[in-house]
Amino acid sequence: MITKENILKLRANISELKSLFLKRFWVIALYAFLGALVGFYVAFRSSKVYTAKCTLMMEGGGKSMSGYASLARQFGIGGGGGEGLSAEKAVELVKSKRIVFGGLLQEATVDGKKDVLANHYIDKVLPTVGAKFKGVRFIKGQKVFTLVQSEMLNKIYGHIGLSGFSSLLSKKEGIITVQFSSTNEDVAILFIENTVKYLSDFFTKKAVEKEQRTVDLLSAKMDSVSVELQIAEQQLANEKDHTVAVFRAEGLLDRAKLMRKVKILNILYAEGIKNLEIARFSLMEKQVIIQIIDEPRKPVQYVKLGKIRATLTGVILAGLFGLMAVFIKKQYIKIVDA
Repeated sequence: MITKENILKLRANISELKSLFLKRFWVIALYAFLGALVGFYVAFRSSKVYTAKCTLMMEGGGKSMSGYASLARQFGIGGGGGEGLSAEKAVELVKSKRIVFGGLLQEATVDGKKDVLANHYIDKVLPTVGAKFKGVRFIKGQKVFTLVQSEMLNKIYGHIGLSGFSSLLSKKEGIITVQFSSTNEDVAILFIENTVKYLSDFFTKKAVEKEQRTVDLLSAKMDSVSVELQIAEQQLANEKDHTVAVFRAEGLLDRAKLMRKVKILNILYAEGIKNLEIARFSLMEKQVIIQIIDEPRKPVQYVKLGKIRATLTGVILAGLFGLMAVFIKKQYIKIVDA
């Protein structure tokens, strides 16, 4: 309950604080001045931060040719190689180490110099890491790494995660937006391009992995049947030539066997061709294409910490800190003197 006594006590405290802050104004002003200097220096030393964006969408993955897919399943062909893949998974995959490292280990040209993007990243964005591991470089498509290279890649990955690398899926339009910020414009653009390209290749290959194996297996089998059929047909033709003038029971029996073999192989070949075409349609149905809608291009939008804004922020924060310091010191003196 608010009473007159509480109100008078509150007024007395406010008056005391006001008197204290006016008395120690020079201390608060000194803190504010130092904060202004720090804010101005931080803004002066800060670099432009470029944010590259790429928008894309997924096409395919079972949305078409459903009739062929149904027919394929009746023959036990295809079925499910890409069913577990979706735009939601693509959004998460693009931030995984496998995709990020895959993009970093592709070549790119920065300032007219062609090199692996990971090397450019170290040279242009993380020179301190390059100085620490001087002479250590990466090669295109590298799969096996030394302990030092693994440590460097992990440092790059950690820095990328702190540099505004993100991916977002619009549920309504089905559009995926990938963006990344860097102090180097070329690195920002090339990182997005390489990462999205590697994601597209990986995602497409993974989506049709099972169907591709089926097509490859059937193709190999058809090649084998075709060779056998050609041999059998040649043998039948030779047999007919040998028995054209002499009708022997043994010759007729050999001819009958060869004719039966050719007929069976023809049936197998025709059935195999049908199954192969069904498998190919199933493969086409499951193919996923990541279509780039807007890709990052120069000039890329950038932000830079403004000097005025940074100075005012420094004044306010340091001034508040000065107020707290004066108040805490006053309370400490009260407790000691009590």
